Amino acid sequence: GSSNVAVGRWALAVSLSPQQNVAVGHTALFRAAASRNVAIGHEAGSSITTGTDNIMIGHRAGFDTSGSGSNNIYIGSNGFGPDVNTIRVGNSTHVG
Repeated sequence: GSSNVAVGRWALAVSLSPQQNVAVGHTALFRAAASRNVAIGHEAGSSITTGTDNIMIGHRAGFDTSGSGSNNIYIGSNGFGPDVNTIRVGNSTHVG
């Protein structure tokens, strides 16, 4: 991919041609094949595959998504997928 930033062991490691992603943390965006995602934290967004335009901040934020959700914000939440146009803060907040 191009225009990506990956910091941390296995960040964006198995990703297939993603573009414009930011992955900071061990296995952040590990499987991302999509573009325009931001994941900051240990295992943040590591299950995202085809989802785009997501923001995931915190340990395992967005980890429990199905991989295809888009336009979501997870802060300290594992998520629950596939979410679309959803904001989750903590364990159970759902707006969208």
